Amino acid sequence: MEKLYINKEDCCGCSACLNICPKHAIYMKHDEKGYLYPEIRKDSCVNCGLCEKVCPLKDKEKNKKFEKIAYGVKNKDEHERVNITVRQSRQSGVARATCPD
Repeated sequence: MEKLYINKEDCCGCSACLNICPKHAIYMKHDEKGYLYPEIRKDSCVNCGLCEKVCPLKDKEKNKKFEKIAYGVKNKDEHERVNITVRQSRQSGVARATCPD
Protein backbone atom coordinates (compact mmCIF):
# COMPACT_ATOMS: atom_id res chain seq x y z
CA MET A 1 0.00 0.00 0.00
CA GLU A 2 1.39 3.39 -0.97
CA LYS A 3 -0.62 5.82 1.19
CA LEU A 4 -3.63 5.73 3.46
CA TYR A 5 -4.94 9.09 2.25
CA ILE A 6 -4.55 11.49 -0.65
CA ASN A 7 -5.34 14.76 1.14
CA LYS A 8 -4.42 15.50 4.75
CA GLU A 9 -8.06 16.34 5.38
CA ASP A 10 -8.78 12.63 4.84
CA CYS A 11 -6.77 11.75 7.98
CA CYS A 12 -7.62 12.70 11.56
CA GLY A 13 -4.27 11.55 13.00
CA CYS A 14 -5.88 9.12 15.46
CA SER A 15 -3.10 6.48 15.07
CA ALA A 16 -5.60 3.63 14.78
CA CYS A 17 -3.76 2.38 11.69
CA LEU A 18 -0.44 2.46 13.53
CA ASN A 19 -1.86 0.42 16.39
CA ILE A 20 -3.56 -2.24 14.25
CA CYS A 21 -0.71 -2.95 11.85
CA PRO A 22 0.57 -6.50 12.54
CA LYS A 23 3.91 -5.83 10.78
CA HIS A 24 4.60 -2.40 12.36
CA ALA A 25 4.81 -0.99 8.85
CA ILE A 26 3.18 2.31 9.85
CA TYR A 27 4.79 5.16 11.74
CA MET A 28 3.54 8.66 12.52
CA LYS A 29 5.42 11.60 11.03
CA HIS A 30 5.13 15.31 11.85
CA ASP A 31 4.18 17.60 8.99
CA GLU A 32 5.34 21.22 8.59
CA LYS A 33 2.69 22.41 11.10
CA GLY A 34 3.51 19.74 13.68
CA TYR A 35 0.51 17.46 13.08
CA LEU A 36 1.07 13.70 13.00
CA TYR A 37 0.20 11.71 9.89
CA PRO A 38 0.77 8.03 9.10
CA GLU A 39 3.51 6.95 6.75
CA ILE A 40 3.87 3.39 5.43
CA ARG A 41 7.13 1.47 5.24
CA LYS A 42 6.61 -0.16 1.86
CA ASP A 43 9.20 -2.86 2.52
CA SER A 44 7.31 -4.02 5.66
CA CYS A 45 3.71 -3.68 4.45
CA VAL A 46 1.96 -6.93 3.48
CA ASN A 47 -1.17 -5.19 2.11
CA CYS A 48 -3.49 -6.83 4.65
CA GLY A 49 -5.83 -3.81 4.57
CA LEU A 50 -6.36 -3.67 8.35
CA CYS A 51 -5.25 -0.03 8.41
CA GLU A 52 -8.02 0.94 5.98
CA LYS A 53 -10.61 -1.13 7.83
CA VAL A 54 -9.87 0.49 11.20
CA CYS A 55 -9.75 4.05 9.85
CA PRO A 56 -12.77 6.06 11.10
CA LEU A 57 -12.67 8.27 7.99
CA LYS A 58 -12.34 5.51 5.36
CA ASP A 59 -15.60 3.70 6.09
CA LYS A 60 -18.24 5.93 4.52
CA GLU A 61 -21.16 4.34 6.44
CA LYS A 62 -19.43 4.75 9.79
CA ASN A 63 -18.35 8.26 8.79
CA LYS A 64 -21.99 9.31 8.33
CA LYS A 65 -22.61 8.39 11.97
CA PHE A 66 -19.33 9.98 13.14
CA GLU A 67 -20.28 13.50 14.07
CA LYS A 68 -17.37 15.90 14.55
CA ILE A 69 -18.16 18.16 17.49
CA ALA A 70 -15.94 20.38 19.60
CA TYR A 71 -16.89 22.15 22.79
CA GLY A 72 -15.29 25.19 24.36
CA VAL A 73 -15.91 26.37 27.91
CA LYS A 74 -14.61 29.15 30.09
CA ASN A 75 -15.02 29.51 33.85
CA LYS A 76 -16.63 32.87 34.67
CA ASP A 77 -14.64 33.09 37.91
CA GLU A 78 -11.34 34.65 36.81
CA HIS A 79 -9.58 33.74 40.08
CA GLU A 80 -10.50 30.07 39.66
CA ARG A 81 -9.59 30.19 35.95
CA VAL A 82 -6.13 31.64 36.61
CA ASN A 83 -5.35 29.30 39.50
CA ILE A 84 -5.97 26.04 37.64
CA THR A 85 -2.56 24.69 36.70
CA VAL A 86 -1.74 23.54 33.19
CA ARG A 87 -1.69 19.89 34.30
CA GLN A 88 -5.11 20.19 35.95
CA SER A 89 -6.60 21.91 32.92
CA ARG A 90 -5.38 19.17 30.59
CA GLN A 91 -6.70 16.41 32.79
CA SER A 92 -10.02 17.76 33.92
CA GLY A 93 -10.27 21.52 33.51
CA VAL A 94 -13.98 21.45 32.73
CA ALA A 95 -14.82 18.91 35.41
CA ARG A 96 -12.69 20.74 37.98
CA ALA A 97 -14.32 24.08 37.28
CA THR A 98 -17.87 22.73 37.19
CA CYS A 99 -17.56 20.13 39.97
CA PRO A 100 -15.04 21.47 42.49
CA ASP A 101 -13.76 19.22 45.30
